[in-house]
Amino acid sequence: MEESAFFKQWLRGKYLMPDLDDFKTFQPDLDFLIWVAVNHKIPFHKILEHKILGLDEAWMRCREYYRNAINLVVEYSPYMALDHEEGLEIIDTLGDPPDVSHPLYIITVDDGTTEEIVYVGKSSSNHSRFKGGHTTAIKLLDPNYDGKLKWIYLCQVMLNATNDEYLPLEFLGDKTLAEDILDDAESVLIDDYKPVLNTKKMDRLKVKRNFTIQIQKSFADSTAIQDKFIFART
Repeated sequence: MEESAFFKQWLRGKYLMPDLDDFKTFQPDLDFLIWVAVNHKIPFHKILEHKILGLDEAWMRCREYYRNAINLVVEYSPYMALDHEEGLEIIDTLGDPPDVSHPLYIITVDDGTTEEIVYVGKSSSNHSRFKGGHTTAIKLLDPNYDGKLKWIYLCQVMLNATNDEYLPLEFLGDKTLAEDILDDAESVLIDDYKPVLNTKKMDRLKVKRNFTIQIQKSFADSTAIQDKFIFART
């Protein structure tokens, strides 16, 4: 699964947007897969050059944009297709829609022969958490990592809704549930990869729900991250 920008497709009339606050009709099927789409590979030292939305900010921006957008459409209702003029009017008035959220990230080191996953993290806020010195960035100053390339991989989290639609994590009506799912996904990845720079969640896996994660990457040049299924174990 590649990066899915649902708002852009909606504004082009190619996606029928649900009511983002109607949790009853658009809820996750947690007996199904959770997709972790590894969309972007960035040199770690360039992270602040990129606009990255964490879960909290994306959750808020999506709802704000959606509510303002539907007020510009006459007699709008959820799952109604927008025509070309309506999509253009929304963009002209509100600007471009929110970016895709990447609430999970993976940091690796690469000596040109072997790439190693050294940290898995989650981000509720935007890239500001990297300002002022992320603790992992400090640890990467260890002489053991001298001369090695440091990469950060940005991951989108996707669910399957009970109505068989794809459901971006930030579209969930229940924010607390979204935060719990993100925390569980991070725990499962840490338990599977066992990155050396993670200090929390390393001793014993604790998750609230049993689900399967499918890792899918959008590029071929990573030896550390491979497409695979990870089965959570409570």
